[in-house]
Amino acid sequence: MAYGLGETELLVRMFGHYGSLGSSAATWIYHQAFLPVGLWAEKSIVIHLKDRLTTAKRDLNSHQDASRMLYGSAQWTGNDLIPVATEAYYYLATNIAAPLSDGAMNAVRNHFRTHFGSGFAQFGFATPQSMAEAAPSEVRRFVLDLLNSPSSYYFVAREGKVSVVPVTEHGLYMTGTSGSMEAATSTSSISIRPPGLSDLEALVGSLATSEADLQAFFTENPHFLLGLDDITVR
Repeated sequence: MAYGLGETELLVRMFGHYGSLGSSAATWIYHQAFLPVGLWAEKSIVIHLKDRLTTAKRDLNSHQDASRMLYGSAQWTGNDLIPVATEAYYYLATNIAAPLSDGAMNAVRNHFRTHFGSGFAQFGFATPQSMAEAAPSEVRRFVLDLLNSPSSYYFVAREGKVSVVPVTEHGLYMTGTSGSMEAATSTSSISIRPPGLSDLEALVGSLATSEADLQAFFTENPHFLLGLDDITVR
């Protein structure tokens, strides 16, 4: 389950098993804490991560259902009951690519223990490097899917018809002479057509389409909004 608590984003997964000798369950909590671009100095990283943990503790304390979020609730599997989690593992999932010294890691770990106590069986970091090393095939598959996902959609009007073209943008480039400069965005179209693309083209090409029609479409097809930085008309 994904939770948004104030300024804190948590992804909680519960795993359990049942057997003749008893049942048990545990939860894995992933706290998403993304470092702002440019703050790659170790001191800045430690300050930022400490702040994120302090904020998470505050947001959890202010939520009346925090215990259920972190430890789950009893679940029936057939005729067997998987109990509430007796162990919880807390991981700080970040985008940090810079290596941290043992001193910096211990400073963040001690800050976690100070604020959260001993209620968690383990505290750790999840970084791009650690995730790639732990599950290389899954990460490779995810990256390929991400590269094949459109970053923008271009509306192309040609021969009386409006087409919606999914593209991947490669960045902004400058070109020209000393007296004149032009900016252009390099793009490439992709062959994958997201579900609902034909319906979107039909809506855009119809004079009868209303704002309510578009709102209903994007409600049913939120993947267009999730991968949509902007819409460019050509």
